[in-house]
Amino acid sequence: MRNCNHRSWLSFHGKDQIIFRHASTLNDIVMSLNEPAQKFPSLVAMIGHADDTTLMHHVLPNARRRADHEEADGLFLQLDPDTAFSDRPTLIAHDNFSKRTTFTPEPTSTTCHRHTLRELQWQVNNPAEVIDDLYCRLIRPFADVTCFFSTDTNDIEQIVERMVPWLKQRHLKSYPSVSCHRLLFVSGPSEKRSPADVQAQLFKLLHQRLQDPNPDVFSCVSVYVKHGSIHTLKDRIKKEADVARNLSAQRHGLVNAVHFDFLFRHASDHFASTAQEPFDMLAASRLHRPVPPGLHTHLADLFKEVDTLEDMTAFVAPFVAGCLALDNYTYDVQC
Repeated sequence: MRNCNHRSWLSFHGKDQIIFRHASTLNDIVMSLNEPAQKFPSLVAMIGHADDTTLMHHVLPNARRRADHEEADGLFLQLDPDTAFSDRPTLIAHDNFSKRTTFTPEPTSTTCHRHTLRELQWQVNNPAEVIDDLYCRLIRPFADVTCFFSTDTNDIEQIVERMVPWLKQRHLKSYPSVSCHRLLFVSGPSEKRSPADVQAQLFKLLHQRLQDPNPDVFSCVSVYVKHGSIHTLKDRIKKEADVARNLSAQRHGLVNAVHFDFLFRHASDHFASTAQEPFDMLAASRLHRPVPPGLHTHLADLFKEVDTLEDMTAFVAPFVAGCLALDNYTYDVQC
């Protein structure tokens, strides 16, 4: 990386007045890429402590594993070195929130790593809820795949509770997002049941918890069981990421690495300053060129001159669309 090799990315500090620390890790990774404007990264979020399962070790890049645990609690970000020179670099986010009842004190500033501090605008009754909020409100719109790691067959209900907010937000009309993220339940290494049996239990619990879910609510949920699988976990995650990317491409929602970093910084600001409102990625992508206040007047004047539907569809509509695209957005902005 350009500045340092820290992986610490997002963290909370303090007791009554919580400080949200957003380090420049993502920007450092983006700037280290060759021609970042030509790269389209995938973000894979891993929920579950790295010490809890050996399966996670097969996915995390080898570099800096030990150093991650020596740093403060928080969310860490790494670039998969196997994808560093591809057009689809994979970013892996994993947490080290070992103490979910309290936050570490406010960190001191470091000279080798740029970072910004943002103060959350609400009182925290339960640190665990803030951590879950971090995942659902800030990470979710950018993640292609989220892995929920299980350690044994007895913790599936706890994982279901953490998956529910992700599934609820998926169908909220008030939650604007072009994300086509996938949820992958990763069974513990000791799991002996078939993937079909594990999936049946998982879907049953989710159905009970969601209470009359939408018919396609489980279309983004899948299960990985190491026992009897012909694929490695890393290959399975890559497959899930490819599915998400293909859906995003169909919806014209892919963003390059430069836009990814730009939008995440705005999402971080939004997360730190609002308690509930979802982040509008499409609106944020147009902050560099706001809509002119008199645009509606000019459009109305133009439409008044149209006499037939044929003129509207053949000329006026394409003309307006072309002007908006050429005058307001750069050539590579997402649709």
